[in-house]
Amino acid sequence: VHWKWSGRITRLLIQCLESTEYMEIRNALIILTKISS
Repeated sequence: VHWKWSGRITRLLIQCLESTEYMEIRNALIILTKISS
């Protein structure tokens, strides 16, 4: 279950980071920093 969830999050983050929307990129970065800390 964790692996599926992790893969889904990764895909979403990549999608957000490739986006031109500032808010999406910002949210992706916030999520990444929360996960990594």
